[in-house]
Amino acid sequence: MTGFSNPTKSRPLPGGVPFDWPPVTLGHTEIDKVVNEANRQRSAAIGAWLRRMAENWSSLWRRPGRAVPSNLREPKIHA
Repeated sequence: MTGFSNPTKSRPLPGGVPFDWPPVTLGHTEIDKVVNEANRQRSAAIGAWLRRMAENWSSLWRRPGRAVPSNLREPKIHA
């Protein structure tokens, strides 16, 4: 019905030559280790990006002076 009676062979195109997939040598524990490592790397990348964003934003308040130069600020009328 689906054309996948043997999961190690598939036909890329109708009438094409069957393709032999290489045997899977990883067990469930090895696959879980790889997935966990990928999740750890993704979390580390997201954490590093968030840290950089927080440092960039916090640097705006640490800088001397103002974020808007005086020639672009409106004059203080009621100061």
